[in-house]
Amino acid sequence: MGFFDRFERFLDDVLFLPDDLRESLATADSALEAELFQEASELYRDILRERALPRAFVGLAHARRGLGDAEGTLEALIEARRLLPEDGELAMWTARTCGELGRHTESAVAARDAARLFATEGGEPFAEACTLAAFAEWHGGRPDRAARELRKALASAPTPERRALLVEALGAAGLVGAARSVAATMAPDELPPPTALRVGRVLVELGAADVAQTLLEGALAGGAAEAGVWLARLALGRGDVEAAELHARRAVATGVGGPALVALGDALVRREREEEAAQAWLAASEALGGEAEVLRRAAQVAPAELLATWLERADLGALPEHADLRAFARGEDVDDEPHTPRGWLARAHARLEANTPADALTALDAWDAARGTQTSAADERRAAELRRRALRASWRAGEDVDLAAAIDAVGRFADEHALPEVARRARSLRDELDRPLLLGVLGEFNAGKSTLINAFIGAEVAPMGIVP
Repeated sequence: MGFFDRFERFLDDVLFLPDDLRESLATADSALEAELFQEASELYRDILRERALPRAFVGLAHARRGLGDAEGTLEALIEARRLLPEDGELAMWTARTCGELGRHTESAVAARDAARLFATEGGEPFAEACTLAAFAEWHGGRPDRAARELRKALASAPTPERRALLVEALGAAGLVGAARSVAATMAPDELPPPTALRVGRVLVELGAADVAQTLLEGALAGGAAEAGVWLARLALGRGDVEAAELHARRAVATGVGGPALVALGDALVRREREEEAAQAWLAASEALGGEAEVLRRAAQVAPAELLATWLERADLGALPEHADLRAFARGEDVDDEPHTPRGWLARAHARLEANTPADALTALDAWDAARGTQTSAADERRAAELRRRALRASWRAGEDVDLAAAIDAVGRFADEHALPEVARRARSLRDELDRPLLLGVLGEFNAGKSTLINAFIGAEVAPMGIVP
Protein backbone atom coordinates (compact mmCIF):
# COMPACT_ATOMS: atom_id res chain seq x y z
CA MET A 1 0.00 0.00 0.00
CA GLY A 2 1.40 3.39 -1.04
CA PHE A 3 1.60 6.61 0.96
CA PHE A 4 -1.57 8.12 -0.49
CA ASP A 5 -3.51 4.92 0.14
CA ARG A 6 -2.43 4.96 3.78
CA PHE A 7 -3.21 8.69 4.03
CA GLU A 8 -6.70 8.13 2.62
CA ARG A 9 -7.25 5.29 5.11
CA PHE A 10 -6.14 7.65 7.93
CA LEU A 11 -8.62 10.27 6.81
CA ASP A 12 -11.45 7.74 6.63
CA ASP A 13 -10.59 6.07 9.92
CA VAL A 14 -9.80 9.10 12.06
CA LEU A 15 -10.54 12.56 10.76
CA PHE A 16 -14.02 11.81 9.46
CA LEU A 17 -15.11 9.79 12.48
CA PRO A 18 -17.43 11.15 15.18
CA ASP A 19 -15.60 12.23 18.31
CA ASP A 20 -17.06 9.47 20.49
CA LEU A 21 -16.02 6.77 17.99
CA ARG A 22 -12.54 8.26 17.70
CA GLU A 23 -12.24 8.21 21.49
CA SER A 24 -13.41 4.58 21.59
CA LEU A 25 -10.68 3.67 19.09
CA ALA A 26 -8.07 5.44 21.18
CA THR A 27 -9.26 3.60 24.31
CA ALA A 28 -9.13 0.23 22.52
CA ASP A 29 -5.66 1.00 21.16
CA SER A 30 -4.45 1.88 24.66
CA ALA A 31 -5.79 -1.40 26.04
CA LEU A 32 -4.03 -3.28 23.25
CA GLU A 33 -0.72 -1.51 23.95
CA ALA A 34 -1.12 -2.40 27.64
CA GLU A 35 -1.63 -6.04 26.60
CA LEU A 36 -5.14 -6.08 28.04
CA PHE A 37 -6.18 -8.28 25.16
CA GLN A 38 -9.62 -9.36 26.37
CA GLU A 39 -10.63 -5.78 27.16
CA ALA A 40 -9.23 -4.54 23.84
CA SER A 41 -11.08 -7.29 21.99
CA GLU A 42 -14.40 -6.29 23.54
CA LEU A 43 -13.78 -2.60 22.82
CA TYR A 44 -12.99 -3.26 19.15
CA ARG A 45 -16.11 -5.44 18.83
CA ASP A 46 -18.21 -2.60 20.29
CA ILE A 47 -16.78 -0.23 17.68
CA LEU A 48 -17.42 -2.71 14.85
CA ARG A 49 -21.07 -3.00 15.85
CA GLU A 50 -21.41 0.67 14.95
CA ARG A 51 -19.16 0.80 11.88
CA ALA A 52 -17.00 -1.68 9.90
CA LEU A 53 -13.68 0.10 10.23
CA PRO A 54 -10.55 -1.56 8.79
CA ARG A 55 -8.48 -0.20 11.66
CA ALA A 56 -10.83 -1.79 14.20
CA PHE A 57 -10.66 -5.16 12.42
CA VAL A 58 -6.85 -4.99 12.46
CA GLY A 59 -6.89 -4.09 16.16
CA LEU A 60 -9.26 -6.96 16.86
CA ALA A 61 -6.92 -9.32 15.02
CA HIS A 62 -4.03 -8.18 17.24
CA ALA A 63 -6.14 -8.64 20.37
CA ARG A 64 -7.30 -12.14 19.38
CA ARG A 65 -3.73 -13.11 18.58
CA GLY A 66 -2.68 -11.90 22.03
CA LEU A 67 -5.33 -14.22 23.50
CA GLY A 68 -4.00 -17.16 21.48
CA ASP A 69 -7.19 -17.33 19.41
CA ALA A 70 -5.91 -18.13 15.90
CA GLU A 71 -9.39 -18.68 14.46
CA GLY A 72 -10.59 -15.34 15.83
CA THR A 73 -7.47 -13.66 14.47
CA LEU A 74 -8.11 -15.09 11.02
CA GLU A 75 -11.76 -14.04 11.04
CA ALA A 76 -10.76 -10.45 11.81
CA LEU A 77 -8.02 -10.50 9.16
CA ILE A 78 -10.40 -11.77 6.50
CA GLU A 79 -12.76 -8.88 7.21
CA ALA A 80 -9.89 -6.39 7.22
CA ARG A 81 -8.65 -7.74 3.87
CA ARG A 82 -12.13 -7.49 2.40
CA LEU A 83 -12.04 -3.77 3.18
CA LEU A 84 -8.34 -3.32 2.31
CA PRO A 85 -7.64 -5.81 -0.52
CA GLU A 86 -4.48 -3.99 -1.63
CA ASP A 87 -2.70 -4.12 1.74
CA GLY A 88 0.27 -6.45 1.34
CA GLU A 89 1.08 -6.62 5.04
CA LEU A 90 -2.43 -7.83 5.83
CA ALA A 91 -2.12 -10.47 3.10
CA MET A 92 1.17 -11.66 4.63
CA TRP A 93 -0.34 -11.85 8.11
CA THR A 94 -3.32 -13.77 6.75
CA ALA A 95 -1.00 -16.24 5.02
CA ARG A 96 0.94 -16.85 8.24
CA THR A 97 -2.22 -17.33 10.29
CA CYS A 98 -3.71 -19.76 7.76
CA GLY A 99 -0.46 -21.71 7.86
CA GLU A 100 -0.59 -21.92 11.67
CA LEU A 101 -4.10 -23.36 11.39
CA GLY A 102 -3.07 -25.91 8.76
CA ARG A 103 -5.17 -24.25 6.07
CA HIS A 104 -2.40 -24.46 3.52
CA THR A 105 -4.41 -23.80 0.36
CA GLU A 106 -5.76 -20.53 1.79
CA SER A 107 -2.28 -19.66 3.04
CA ALA A 108 -0.82 -20.11 -0.45
CA VAL A 109 -3.54 -17.89 -1.97
CA ALA A 110 -2.94 -15.10 0.57
CA ALA A 111 0.84 -15.35 0.17
CA ARG A 112 0.54 -15.06 -3.61
CA ASP A 113 -1.68 -12.02 -3.17
CA ALA A 114 1.04 -10.49 -1.00
CA ALA A 115 3.70 -11.34 -3.60
CA ARG A 116 1.60 -9.65 -6.29
CA LEU A 117 1.21 -6.55 -4.14
CA PHE A 118 4.95 -6.41 -3.38
CA ALA A 119 6.09 -7.31 -6.92
CA THR A 120 6.75 -3.71 -7.92
CA GLU A 121 8.63 -2.98 -4.72
CA GLY A 122 10.59 -6.25 -4.92
CA GLY A 123 13.37 -6.93 -2.44
CA GLU A 124 12.78 -8.52 0.94
CA PRO A 125 8.98 -8.02 1.15
CA PHE A 126 8.44 -9.83 -2.17
CA ALA A 127 10.91 -12.56 -1.21
CA GLU A 128 9.22 -13.06 2.17
CA ALA A 129 5.82 -13.40 0.48
CA CYS A 130 7.21 -16.00 -1.95
CA THR A 131 8.80 -17.86 0.97
CA LEU A 132 5.45 -17.96 2.76
CA ALA A 133 3.84 -19.33 -0.41
CA ALA A 134 6.59 -21.96 -0.57
CA PHE A 135 5.89 -23.11 2.99
CA ALA A 136 2.18 -23.33 2.23
CA GLU A 137 2.74 -25.40 -0.92
CA TRP A 138 5.27 -27.64 0.82
CA HIS A 139 3.00 -28.40 3.76
CA GLY A 140 0.15 -28.87 1.33
CA GLY A 141 2.03 -31.72 -0.32
CA ARG A 142 3.47 -29.86 -3.35
CA PRO A 143 7.22 -29.47 -2.81
CA ASP A 144 7.71 -28.90 -6.55
CA ARG A 145 5.61 -25.73 -6.34
CA ALA A 146 7.45 -24.75 -3.17
CA ALA A 147 10.73 -24.97 -5.07
CA ARG A 148 9.40 -22.61 -7.76
CA GLU A 149 8.33 -20.06 -5.14
CA LEU A 150 11.71 -20.28 -3.43
CA ARG A 151 13.53 -19.65 -6.71
CA LYS A 152 11.50 -16.43 -7.05
CA ALA A 153 12.42 -15.46 -3.50
CA LEU A 154 16.11 -16.11 -4.13
CA ALA A 155 16.04 -14.02 -7.29
CA SER A 156 14.70 -11.07 -5.29
CA ALA A 157 16.59 -11.41 -2.00
CA PRO A 158 19.02 -14.33 -1.80
CA THR A 159 19.89 -15.63 1.67
CA PRO A 160 21.62 -18.84 2.84
CA GLU A 161 18.45 -19.90 4.67
CA ARG A 162 16.33 -19.65 1.52
CA ARG A 163 18.94 -21.57 -0.44
CA ALA A 164 18.85 -24.27 2.24
CA LEU A 165 15.06 -24.38 2.02
CA LEU A 166 15.32 -24.77 -1.74
CA VAL A 167 17.60 -27.80 -1.35
CA GLU A 168 15.10 -29.35 1.07
CA ALA A 169 12.15 -28.64 -1.24
CA LEU A 170 13.94 -30.06 -4.28
CA GLY A 171 14.88 -33.14 -2.29
CA ALA A 172 11.28 -33.62 -1.13
CA ALA A 173 10.16 -33.30 -4.75
CA GLY A 174 12.61 -36.03 -5.79
CA LEU A 175 14.70 -33.64 -7.91
CA VAL A 176 18.02 -35.02 -6.71
CA GLY A 177 20.19 -33.48 -9.42
CA ALA A 178 18.75 -30.01 -8.90
CA ALA A 179 19.12 -30.27 -5.11
CA ARG A 180 22.72 -31.38 -5.51
CA SER A 181 23.48 -28.48 -7.89
CA VAL A 182 22.07 -25.87 -5.51
CA ALA A 183 23.90 -27.40 -2.54
CA ALA A 184 27.18 -27.41 -4.46
CA THR A 185 27.03 -23.59 -4.59
CA MET A 186 26.79 -23.33 -0.80
CA ALA A 187 29.94 -22.76 1.23
CA PRO A 188 29.90 -24.19 4.77
CA ASP A 189 31.24 -20.94 6.25
CA GLU A 190 28.26 -18.95 4.93
CA LEU A 191 25.75 -21.18 6.72
CA PRO A 192 24.91 -21.27 10.41
CA PRO A 193 25.89 -24.74 11.72
CA PRO A 194 22.25 -25.86 12.29
CA THR A 195 21.40 -24.92 8.70
CA ALA A 196 24.45 -26.73 7.33
CA LEU A 197 23.41 -29.78 9.36
CA ARG A 198 19.88 -29.64 7.93
CA VAL A 199 21.10 -29.49 4.35
CA GLY A 200 23.70 -32.18 4.99
CA ARG A 201 21.03 -34.53 6.33
CA VAL A 202 18.91 -34.02 3.22
CA LEU A 203 21.88 -34.69 0.95
CA VAL A 204 22.76 -37.90 2.80
CA GLU A 205 19.20 -39.14 2.31
CA LEU A 206 19.42 -38.23 -1.38
CA GLY A 207 22.72 -40.07 -1.82
CA ALA A 208 24.76 -36.93 -2.60
CA ALA A 209 27.55 -38.03 -0.28
CA ASP A 210 30.36 -35.82 -1.59
CA VAL A 211 28.45 -32.54 -1.20
CA ALA A 212 26.97 -33.67 2.11
CA GLN A 213 30.42 -34.48 3.51
CA THR A 214 31.67 -30.91 3.09
CA LEU A 215 28.59 -29.31 4.66
CA LEU A 216 28.46 -31.77 7.56
CA GLU A 217 32.14 -31.26 8.35
CA GLY A 218 31.50 -27.51 8.41
CA ALA A 219 28.50 -28.00 10.70
CA LEU A 220 30.54 -30.20 13.04
CA ALA A 221 33.37 -27.66 13.15
CA GLY A 222 30.81 -24.97 13.99
CA GLY A 223 29.51 -26.90 16.99
CA ALA A 224 26.59 -28.92 15.56
CA ALA A 225 27.54 -32.18 17.28
CA GLU A 226 24.73 -34.17 15.63
CA ALA A 227 26.59 -33.81 12.33
CA GLY A 228 28.90 -36.55 13.63
CA VAL A 229 26.00 -39.03 13.42
CA TRP A 230 25.52 -38.30 9.73
CA LEU A 231 29.25 -38.34 9.06
CA ALA A 232 29.26 -41.81 10.63
CA ARG A 233 26.52 -42.88 8.21
CA LEU A 234 28.54 -41.56 5.28
CA ALA A 235 31.62 -43.43 6.49
CA LEU A 236 29.63 -46.66 6.77
CA GLY A 237 28.29 -46.13 3.27
CA ARG A 238 31.78 -46.04 1.81
CA GLY A 239 32.91 -48.99 3.94
CA ASP A 240 35.14 -47.06 6.37
CA VAL A 241 33.86 -48.66 9.57
CA GLU A 242 36.72 -47.31 11.71
CA ALA A 243 35.89 -43.70 10.76
CA ALA A 244 32.20 -44.44 11.36
CA GLU A 245 32.93 -45.70 14.86
CA LEU A 246 35.14 -42.69 15.60
CA HIS A 247 32.48 -40.18 14.48
CA ALA A 248 29.79 -42.00 16.43
CA ARG A 249 31.86 -42.17 19.64
CA ARG A 250 32.63 -38.46 19.41
CA ALA A 251 28.93 -37.72 18.97
CA VAL A 252 28.13 -39.84 22.03
CA ALA A 253 30.81 -38.02 24.03
CA THR A 254 29.35 -34.63 23.12
CA GLY A 255 25.91 -35.62 24.38
CA VAL A 256 24.00 -36.23 21.16
CA GLY A 257 22.29 -39.18 22.82
CA GLY A 258 20.08 -41.74 21.12
CA PRO A 259 20.93 -41.08 17.45
CA ALA A 260 24.65 -41.23 18.22
CA LEU A 261 24.26 -44.53 20.09
CA VAL A 262 22.32 -45.97 17.14
CA ALA A 263 25.14 -44.94 14.80
CA LEU A 264 27.69 -46.47 17.17
CA GLY A 265 25.79 -49.76 17.16
CA ASP A 266 25.67 -49.70 13.35
CA ALA A 267 29.44 -49.32 13.19
CA LEU A 268 30.18 -51.95 15.84
CA VAL A 269 27.98 -54.61 14.27
CA ARG A 270 29.78 -54.10 10.97
CA ARG A 271 33.02 -54.79 12.84
CA GLU A 272 31.47 -58.02 14.18
CA ARG A 273 31.52 -56.72 17.75
CA GLU A 274 27.97 -57.84 18.38
CA GLU A 275 27.91 -57.60 22.16
CA GLU A 276 29.11 -53.98 22.14
CA ALA A 277 26.66 -53.15 19.34
CA ALA A 278 23.80 -54.69 21.30
CA GLN A 279 24.72 -52.69 24.41
CA ALA A 280 24.87 -49.49 22.35
CA TRP A 281 21.44 -50.14 20.82
CA LEU A 282 19.94 -51.00 24.21
CA ALA A 283 21.20 -47.68 25.59
CA ALA A 284 19.91 -45.92 22.45
CA SER A 285 16.45 -47.39 22.96
CA GLU A 286 16.38 -46.12 26.54
CA ALA A 287 17.59 -42.68 25.44
CA LEU A 288 14.88 -42.55 22.76
CA GLY A 289 12.10 -43.37 25.21
CA GLY A 290 11.90 -47.12 24.63
CA GLU A 291 12.17 -47.09 20.84
CA ALA A 292 11.01 -50.62 19.93
CA GLU A 293 12.78 -50.95 16.58
CA VAL A 294 16.19 -50.09 18.06
CA LEU A 295 15.52 -52.47 20.95
CA ARG A 296 14.61 -55.20 18.45
CA ARG A 297 17.92 -54.69 16.65
CA ALA A 298 19.76 -55.08 19.95
CA ALA A 299 17.90 -58.31 20.71
CA GLN A 300 18.71 -59.72 17.28
CA VAL A 301 22.49 -59.42 17.67
CA ALA A 302 23.08 -59.85 21.43
CA PRO A 303 24.94 -63.07 22.34
CA ALA A 304 22.74 -65.70 23.98
CA GLU A 305 24.22 -65.14 27.46
CA LEU A 306 23.64 -61.37 27.32
CA LEU A 307 20.15 -61.92 25.90
CA ALA A 308 19.31 -64.24 28.80
CA THR A 309 20.43 -61.55 31.26
CA TRP A 310 18.27 -58.92 29.56
CA LEU A 311 15.25 -61.22 29.63
CA GLU A 312 15.78 -61.89 33.32
CA ARG A 313 16.01 -58.16 34.07
CA ALA A 314 12.99 -57.41 31.83
CA ASP A 315 15.09 -55.04 29.73
CA LEU A 316 13.16 -56.13 26.63
CA GLY A 317 9.74 -55.40 28.06
CA ALA A 318 8.57 -53.43 25.02
CA LEU A 319 9.06 -56.29 22.56
CA PRO A 320 6.30 -58.78 21.73
CA GLU A 321 8.66 -61.54 20.54
CA HIS A 322 9.80 -62.69 24.00
CA ALA A 323 9.07 -66.36 23.27
CA ASP A 324 11.44 -66.43 20.29
CA LEU A 325 14.22 -64.66 22.16
CA ARG A 326 13.83 -66.80 25.28
CA ALA A 327 14.00 -69.99 23.19
CA PHE A 328 17.13 -68.74 21.44
CA ALA A 329 18.83 -67.77 24.70
CA ARG A 330 18.04 -71.14 26.33
CA GLY A 331 18.67 -73.34 23.29
CA GLU A 332 15.06 -74.53 23.26
CA ASP A 333 12.32 -74.78 20.63
CA VAL A 334 9.62 -72.15 20.20
CA ASP A 335 6.19 -73.31 21.33
CA ASP A 336 4.30 -71.69 18.46
CA GLU A 337 5.29 -70.50 14.99
CA PRO A 338 8.49 -68.39 15.20
CA HIS A 339 8.16 -64.70 14.31
CA THR A 340 11.82 -63.63 14.21
CA PRO A 341 15.07 -64.85 12.64
CA ARG A 342 16.33 -65.97 16.04
CA GLY A 343 13.11 -67.87 16.63
CA TRP A 344 13.77 -69.85 13.45
CA LEU A 345 17.37 -70.49 14.52
CA ALA A 346 16.12 -71.79 17.86
CA ARG A 347 13.71 -74.10 16.05
CA ALA A 348 16.41 -75.36 13.67
CA HIS A 349 18.70 -76.16 16.61
CA ALA A 350 15.92 -77.92 18.54
CA ARG A 351 14.76 -79.98 15.55
CA LEU A 352 18.31 -81.04 14.80
CA GLU A 353 18.79 -82.11 18.40
CA ALA A 354 15.54 -84.09 18.08
CA ASN A 355 17.06 -85.88 15.05
CA THR A 356 14.62 -84.44 12.51
CA PRO A 357 17.08 -82.81 10.09
CA ALA A 358 14.46 -82.20 7.41
CA ASP A 359 12.51 -79.97 9.83
CA ALA A 360 15.76 -78.26 10.78
CA LEU A 361 16.50 -77.48 7.12
CA THR A 362 12.97 -76.08 6.69
CA ALA A 363 13.52 -73.81 9.70
CA LEU A 364 16.87 -72.67 8.30
CA ASP A 365 15.25 -71.78 4.98
CA ALA A 366 12.71 -69.70 6.93
CA TRP A 367 15.57 -68.05 8.85
CA ASP A 368 17.29 -67.17 5.57
CA ALA A 369 14.08 -65.56 4.28
CA ALA A 370 13.47 -63.59 7.48
CA ARG A 371 16.94 -62.52 8.55
CA GLY A 372 17.15 -59.13 6.79
CA THR A 373 20.23 -56.94 7.10
CA GLN A 374 20.67 -56.75 10.89
CA THR A 375 21.74 -60.37 11.42
CA SER A 376 24.88 -60.82 13.47
CA ALA A 377 27.91 -62.55 12.00
CA ALA A 378 27.71 -65.05 14.88
CA ASP A 379 24.15 -65.98 13.86
CA GLU A 380 25.24 -66.42 10.25
CA ARG A 381 28.04 -68.73 11.35
CA ARG A 382 25.64 -70.63 13.58
CA ALA A 383 23.12 -71.04 10.75
CA ALA A 384 25.83 -72.28 8.40
CA GLU A 385 26.98 -74.84 10.97
CA LEU A 386 23.41 -75.99 11.63
CA ARG A 387 22.82 -76.40 7.90
CA ARG A 388 25.99 -78.47 7.51
CA ARG A 389 24.96 -80.70 10.41
CA ALA A 390 21.41 -81.06 9.12
CA LEU A 391 22.58 -82.02 5.63
CA ARG A 392 25.01 -84.60 7.01
CA ALA A 393 22.30 -86.01 9.28
CA SER A 394 19.91 -86.24 6.33
CA TRP A 395 22.44 -88.15 4.26
CA ARG A 396 23.26 -90.50 7.11
CA ALA A 397 19.58 -91.15 7.80
CA GLY A 398 18.89 -91.77 4.13
CA GLU A 399 16.32 -88.97 3.97
CA ASP A 400 15.62 -87.04 0.80
CA VAL A 401 17.94 -84.05 0.55
CA ASP A 402 17.04 -80.90 -1.36
CA LEU A 403 20.24 -80.79 -3.38
CA ALA A 404 19.07 -77.72 -5.31
CA ALA A 405 18.56 -75.80 -2.05
CA ALA A 406 22.00 -76.87 -0.84
CA ILE A 407 23.64 -75.64 -4.06
CA ASP A 408 21.66 -72.37 -3.85
CA ALA A 409 22.90 -71.89 -0.27
CA VAL A 410 26.49 -72.33 -1.46
CA GLY A 411 25.87 -69.78 -4.23
CA ARG A 412 24.46 -67.22 -1.79
CA PHE A 413 27.39 -67.70 0.54
CA ALA A 414 29.82 -67.20 -2.36
CA ASP A 415 28.04 -64.01 -3.48
CA GLU A 416 27.98 -62.56 0.05
CA HIS A 417 31.68 -63.27 0.61
CA ALA A 418 32.91 -62.22 -2.85
CA LEU A 419 34.00 -65.70 -4.00
CA PRO A 420 33.35 -65.43 -7.76
CA GLU A 421 34.89 -68.79 -8.68
CA VAL A 422 32.81 -70.67 -6.11
CA ALA A 423 29.69 -68.78 -7.23
CA ARG A 424 30.39 -69.67 -10.87
CA ARG A 425 30.80 -73.36 -10.05
CA ALA A 426 27.63 -73.35 -7.93
CA ARG A 427 25.64 -71.87 -10.83
CA SER A 428 27.17 -74.43 -13.17
CA LEU A 429 26.14 -77.27 -10.85
CA ARG A 430 22.65 -75.78 -10.54
CA ASP A 431 22.29 -75.64 -14.31
CA GLU A 432 23.49 -79.24 -14.55
CA LEU A 433 20.99 -80.29 -11.89
CA ASP A 434 18.15 -78.66 -13.81
CA ARG A 435 19.02 -80.41 -17.07
CA PRO A 436 16.36 -83.06 -17.95
CA LEU A 437 17.44 -86.70 -17.67
CA LEU A 438 16.41 -88.69 -20.74
CA LEU A 439 16.35 -92.48 -20.41
CA GLY A 440 15.46 -95.07 -23.00
CA VAL A 441 15.40 -98.75 -22.01
CA LEU A 442 14.72 -101.63 -24.39
CA GLY A 443 14.14 -105.18 -23.20
CA GLU A 444 11.89 -108.18 -23.23
CA PHE A 445 8.61 -108.33 -21.36
CA ASN A 446 9.05 -108.47 -17.57
CA ALA A 447 12.83 -108.14 -17.89
CA GLY A 448 13.16 -105.52 -15.12
CA LYS A 449 13.09 -102.33 -17.19
CA SER A 450 10.97 -100.42 -14.64
CA THR A 451 13.17 -101.59 -11.79
CA LEU A 452 16.19 -100.18 -13.62
CA ILE A 453 14.48 -96.82 -14.19
CA ASN A 454 13.35 -96.71 -10.57
CA ALA A 455 16.97 -97.03 -9.53
CA PHE A 456 17.71 -93.81 -11.43
CA ILE A 457 14.74 -91.62 -10.56
CA GLY A 458 13.76 -93.05 -7.19
CA ALA A 459 10.07 -93.39 -8.00
CA GLU A 460 7.97 -96.15 -6.55
CA VAL A 461 6.22 -96.75 -9.86
CA ALA A 462 7.67 -95.81 -13.22
CA PRO A 463 5.64 -95.38 -16.39
CA MET A 464 5.80 -98.39 -18.67
CA GLY A 465 5.12 -98.90 -22.32
CA ILE A 466 6.08 -96.88 -25.36
CA VAL A 467 6.37 -93.20 -24.55
CA PRO A 468 7.42 -90.42 -26.90
